[in-house]
Amino acid sequence: MQISIANRITEGGTKMIDCECPRCGGVQVIKSGRTKAGKQRYQCRICGRYFVIDPDGVAPIVAELAERMILQGVDTPKIVKVLQGHASRSWVYGFRRDIHVSR
Repeated sequence: MQISIANRITEGGTKMIDCECPRCGGVQVIKSGRTKAGKQRYQCRICGRYFVIDPDGVAPIVAELAERMILQGVDTPKIVKVLQGHASRSWVYGFRRDIHVSR
């Protein structure tokens, strides 16, 4: 998914966001409130789908740090402690499983 923070104003005065809809690939996307977790929600003006960018809630830099620690053999509880507030324990266990490293 292509993401850019740049906004553009359309003829009707609606702010359009520069990102693509995951369903139809349309680029006519507007902000549409926030989720219960506080993440920005978007709506595609073409197909009407609502979506969240990065729904897992883990920033790429956090995932990279977690991957480095996993590959270095750091135990999962220690990784969770280091990433406190940025990644949940279940996310770390799932991420470890996804990259096929057991511990």
